[in-house]
Order: sequence, then C-alpha cells, then structure tokens
Amino acid sequence: MRQFRHAAGQFLIELPAGRVDAKEATLAAAKREMIEETGYRAKRWTLLNKYFASPGFLGEWMQIYLARDIREGAAAPEPDENIEVFRLPLSEALALIAANKIHDGKTLIGLMLYDSARRSGRL
Repeated sequence: MRQFRHAAGQFLIELPAGRVDAKEATLAAAKREMIEETGYRAKRWTLLNKYFASPGFLGEWMQIYLARDIREGAAAPEPDENIEVFRLPLSEALALIAANKIHDGKTLIGLMLYDSARRSGRL
C-alpha cells in the first residue's frame, strides 16, 4: 500500500501495520489492521520475526506476520488515513528495494525475511 506519512513528508510504500490495543494479542492486531487498511483477510498466518524498531532509545518492538491464502474485502481505514492499496509480485517489490524506492523499515525487513524464508524452503 502507499500512504502519505507526515513525519517523512512523502508517500511511502508499506506493508499493513498498526498499533496493538490494550490487552489485544499481536496476531489479532495484525488481522484487524490488515482488514482496516486493505480489506484483505487471510486464512493462514505465520510469525516471521520480532524485532526492536530503534533499541538505542526505544523499548518498542514489532512483530512481522506473513498472511497467506488472502481474499479481498472492504477496507475501513481511519478517517485520517489516505491509503492506496495495490498488489505487486515479490520480484517487483525486491526491485523497488534495490532501486531505493522503499524506505519503510518494517516493510524492508518483512519483504527481505519473506524472500529469505521462501528461498530456503522454510515456508
């Protein structure tokens, strides 16, 4: 998806993501955010990794899930979210990374982890 990020001052290509609500499981949050932001739902979910976003000064950590067997649905973004949803093959996403056109950290990590796991046969 493509979304304008005020802090970055530009549109970024990103994987769906969002905050975990109080007492919400991370997988439940991932499912909720994907539906809200894209409308897509998935039958199978796999945890790819848990990492610290910026451990030098934040204790915040993120989890990246792989959603498989997806189907389309209606998105319900927050009122301030201007999101353009699109799909592209992994090869094109990796080409965008190589061309320095993807700048979002979680997206870079998620795509590279998925590609590595796919190539090694772990998925």
